Amino acid sequence: MSEERMGKPITPADAGVYADNPTQLTPIAEEARKTFLRSMRSILTERLSSADSLVKPEDVGQYDKEK
Repeated sequence: MSEERMGKPITPADAGVYADNPTQLTPIAEEARKTFLRSMRSILTERLSSADSLVKPEDVGQYDKEK
């Protein structure tokens, strides 16, 4: 039973892979993967740097002292 998209069977090309080697991404899918990873890295880096600015050095270890 094949999956369908708008009434048409989904092909390997729709998934961004080659029919004879489904573990290899097509060039467009590979570029999309790289773009996605760059975006995620940028977002995470930005969030981590803003989180670092919220933590004051004197606050580090306070949780352990309160126990």
